[in-house]
Amino acid sequence: MIWFGKFHSCISNPEYGNCWCIGEYKEVVPNSKIVFTMINADENGNPTDPTKIGMDPDWPGQTLVTITFKKENTKTRMELHQTVSQELAIKTGAYPSWLQMLDKMQLLLHQKN
Repeated sequence: MIWFGKFHSCISNPEYGNCWCIGEYKEVVPNSKIVFTMINADENGNPTDPTKIGMDPDWPGQTLVTITFKKENTKTRMELHQTVSQELAIKTGAYPSWLQMLDKMQLLLHQKN
């Protein structure tokens, strides 16, 4: 297990706008798993109430994201779980934002090969 610390990032989605967040890596197992928190924040990294930045009132101020990687033949299967329901993630734009980021990651990985 490796501990990495904290991050401050912005998730941009053309339909839903920018979503700033901060978080902390809780667990990193090389080639196997990444676990981190995501907390809604402003562009300066200050935690903020999700409703004050226009998010759904049901969206929690902090979520836990777990990403696992498993080798399947010559490919890698990645699974992503966030501690919100899929319905809420779709409603708020989190679900399509994750899909958009994963699509971009796939394009970048194919460019490097």
